[in-house]
Amino acid sequence: MHNALDTTQLSAKYETEMNANYKIPASLSTVMSEREFDPETYGWHWSVLPSDILIENGRGTYFNIQRSSGFCARNTIAVFIDGACPGNGQPWARGSWGVYFGSDSWLNDCDLLDNDEPQTSQRAELTAAIRALALIKALNGQHRNMRHFVIVSDSEYVVNGISDYIERWKYNGWKNSAGRNVANQDLWEELDYLCWHHEKNIGTVVFWRVDRDENEAADALARSALE
Repeated sequence: MHNALDTTQLSAKYETEMNANYKIPASLSTVMSEREFDPETYGWHWSVLPSDILIENGRGTYFNIQRSSGFCARNTIAVFIDGACPGNGQPWARGSWGVYFGSDSWLNDCDLLDNDEPQTSQRAELTAAIRALALIKALNGQHRNMRHFVIVSDSEYVVNGISDYIERWKYNGWKNSAGRNVANQDLWEELDYLCWHHEKNIGTVVFWRVDRDENEAADALARSALE
């Protein structure tokens, strides 16, 4: 199952649009991430679980976020993502990804990583995030009242990377804290571009790091692509 949405030109778009608009901060101490989900925004304690506050709509097409008041946040939905890579680190490894909107959603998607790219768990997780943003764009094209999105992931690598580290990487010319080239820069650029484009033209997108047992549906989708 795979909804064919074109992301092949994202790297070129990143170079032309991001480089023209992104301003390197005078000091990294002034950079405050706005891409990490904060449950307190909705009146909940920071330790609240997705299963406590995400409510699937009656059609099973997406999840609303319930405020502590009992009302659902307007124009806001949550999307679950995951990657899988049996044999990670081995020559025979095979990567896949899954994006889960709801139990009966036409937007649910999964697929294998392209054959010609490295088969790693990190690339599988990043690709899931990229696909989620592309699908969110498609959803917004049909329902423009959908503006705010929470991407739920059990990947610390993805959530910390896009909500924190990426600003340092860009500031340092895509070098990590050890002075080495950032791994998977091509995918980080695509994800950063899609987030930036969403923030500029649609609304907000934030990432929520959760435990694996809170992300089983997306995990099942990612693994189904391997069957």
